[in-house]
Amino acid sequence: MSHSRQSSSFGAESLVDLAESELKHLSASVDKIETMTIDGTVFPLDAFSLDHHHDLFYFPPGETRLEVSLLSWAAYKGLNEVIYALIGISKDSHHFQDHLDDALFLAHFANHKDTADLLMDFGANPGRKSRSNGLHGAVRRRHMSQIKLYIQDFGVPVDVEDGDFATPVMYAMQLEYPYDLETISNLFFLGADPRHEFGDEGWSYAQYALAIGKKHLAKWLEVKRAEAEAKAKLNARTTPTSSRESSCTIGRD
Repeated sequence: MSHSRQSSSFGAESLVDLAESELKHLSASVDKIETMTIDGTVFPLDAFSLDHHHDLFYFPPGETRLEVSLLSWAAYKGLNEVIYALIGISKDSHHFQDHLDDALFLAHFANHKDTADLLMDFGANPGRKSRSNGLHGAVRRRHMSQIKLYIQDFGVPVDVEDGDFATPVMYAMQLEYPYDLETISNLFFLGADPRHEFGDEGWSYAQYALAIGKKHLAKWLEVKRAEAEAKAKLNARTTPTSSRESSCTIGRD
């Protein structure tokens, strides 16, 4: 029995030493950036360019190369147990929040809703500005409950832009019909502005949809834009009038 205890103790000690060694190796690598390739378009505006007439031209890439952290890689693969380990040794990293926020986007993009929820529990920011964030990823995969959560509970602006100035509506435009229209409609209901424009030329959502070949969606977006413009004009006429009437009443008194 004594010999057995010594053997067991030695085995446990070896395993602990091995675990400690591996953790030290991981800790030294938490900021390491790796290249990964994802099929298709990840960032919406990568799929557009200008033709020789300077009109929008839709030519989506066959694949997208990304520079990602170990945490983002694990999130894309949905490896929650690995994420637990990486989080524990990453919190002292100066890039921890960047890695966490990028991981949230990729978790959604890869359709790992549970992983996205886990990253939120660890403090990921779903509305990170000038970055592909959790809201963008949730929209791209129609994770409707999380879209509403991020906007209504976490206060993420509905028109938050990524590093290329693409909005959640642009991410929704990558979806197949009718999910593109349904998702964009939900975003408009939650406060997205149908009048949003892009670039020096002021490209509209409808123009992007038309470039993709989504004529039905383009017509619908034009209607929504016209309705928003009419409402804005009505509000602009109403507000100054009320102010003048109020001012005149004070003057007469």
